Amino acid sequence: MRSQTPHSDGIGSQTTLYDVILVTLPLPFVVGVLLGRMTTLPTSLVVGVCGLVSVAVLAYGLFIAPPTTPLASNHVESPLDGVEASTTENAGQNRRRGSF
Repeated sequence: MRSQTPHSDGIGSQTTLYDVILVTLPLPFVVGVLLGRMTTLPTSLVVGVCGLVSVAVLAYGLFIAPPTTPLASNHVESPLDGVEASTTENAGQNRRRGSF
């Protein structure tokens, strides 16, 4: 996948852990279908059991090694037009018209 490298403004080609997780998610299902076709085991049972491996990979990616965002001090976003937005300008005016 493409990710922005810290030493440049461009987007580089760099494989991350989350790319590997995304690639491995469907692999147990493919293995399950192949095993179900090549053996006398029921395909639905084999695919279901192999699906548990995909659930384990997904749980690993979500809970053990969750994606993180860069710290605000390291990553500064600027508006495209160069004008900074103020969130306190409309503090009391963000209600729908006609509501109390």
